[in-house]
Amino acid sequence: MFPIFDIRGNLIAFGGRVLDDSKPKYVNTSDTLVYKKSQGVFALNFAKRGTEKTLILCEGYMDVIAYHQAGFENAVAGLGTAFTPEQAKLLSKYAEEVILSYDGDEAGQKATRKAIGILSRTPLRIRVAKMQGGKDPDEIIKKFGKDRMRQILTSAVGDTEFELMRAMQGFDISSADGKVAYLERAVDILSHINNAIQWDVYASKLSAQLDVDKTAIVVQIEKKAKQRAKRETKEQFSKAATFN
Repeated sequence: MFPIFDIRGNLIAFGGRVLDDSKPKYVNTSDTLVYKKSQGVFALNFAKRGTEKTLILCEGYMDVIAYHQAGFENAVAGLGTAFTPEQAKLLSKYAEEVILSYDGDEAGQKATRKAIGILSRTPLRIRVAKMQGGKDPDEIIKKFGKDRMRQILTSAVGDTEFELMRAMQGFDISSADGKVAYLERAVDILSHINNAIQWDVYASKLSAQLDVDKTAIVVQIEKKAKQRAKRETKEQFSKAATFN
């Protein structure tokens, strides 16, 4: 059983976890007048005390506890539900940066991408820690110790770089067709960013990595971004016309 406290340190609920393979794995207190799973963050009452403006966002209670035991007292987690905009807004009140530290399996990576989408609508900087040597932070800390975990957190990449790295896994960039296909996906990812400096940085990196002219990459990003902006403007006008 895990006690759940609100931001002021008041005990408001409990989370239960099975010790075998039974389902469901977790059962939380039902929502009450003082407890809403979608709005609270586990251990934020402790993490907010730190001087760091960075929070480590985990998938579950055990990872948070493992982090705190190892001295990383800025670790937090959601409350048994998918990460929500309300939780992201709460984190933004106490931090300037969030490091996503979800499990390294496919489910964890999917949850990471979803959390990035939600966190990107806040002022928070986003980085993603790559779980190397274990399936989750709890296992890595137990196997390799806190110093190894600190290295993983220090080397955490930005959200855009994470998306590019993940996209590359689906293509054989040693072949011409694979290189073109990956670049098309990379251009689509970068076109979502409204920042010319980031375009330049990532275009330079892609150019060196794939031996493709940087200017050609930038031109494609700009073209894709304009197409996206035009399409979104058209959709907004269409919605406004329907509403009227």
